[in-house]
Amino acid sequence: MKLAQERGDETKRNMRDIIFMIFLLMLSLSACSRKEMDTAEISDEMDLIENDTMPSIKKSDSSDCQNYTCLAFIDLRIIDKDGNDLLDPSSTSPNKVDLSKIDIYDVRDGAELRNYNPWSDNPRGFSISPPESTFLPYYLMTIYPDVRPDKGTITTTMTLVDWGDGRRDLFKVEFYHSPTMDIQQKVWLNDTLIWDRATSSTEPKYVMIR
Repeated sequence: MKLAQERGDETKRNMRDIIFMIFLLMLSLSACSRKEMDTAEISDEMDLIENDTMPSIKKSDSSDCQNYTCLAFIDLRIIDKDGNDLLDPSSTSPNKVDLSKIDIYDVRDGAELRNYNPWSDNPRGFSISPPESTFLPYYLMTIYPDVRPDKGTITTTMTLVDWGDGRRDLFKVEFYHSPTMDIQQKVWLNDTLIWDRATSSTEPKYVMIR
């Protein structure tokens, strides 16, 4: 009887040891997995900085895009001939962009419709991102073009940027539409193709020299 009890106690101890070893093994695997993930995340961030690219996670601020995937935006870096950042508020360049004078218009059927939506995060149709929010060494202007998903599977919209200094630029954007998404396919600036999804690995970003 005593021998049977001792064997039972030994079996319980062995089971506890096995469970404890399994627990330690799981902790070790979890730590390794987390370390690998952290390394990958750091590597991805370094690639963004070194390659001067932005992750394609933005969505359009257009009122036409609601509750589904909508890629409709154009990132602009604006510099002078010497490479000075004209979007930087501290810039002393005479060509510095005055954000207060900018107006965005959707061009529909020949009419220019001023883009203003007080309920939007960016009511004037554009936004400015400082370097600390993009991990890039300059300011970035994002324009949210007209979308028009009600006009067919493939549409081309026109969005006019009035800089308030006598200069105006026209962006044309070709979209693919489906019940679940609106995806920009091509972008023209003043009738010159500046971005094509078929040949680009990022969303549209363009450097304007003024």
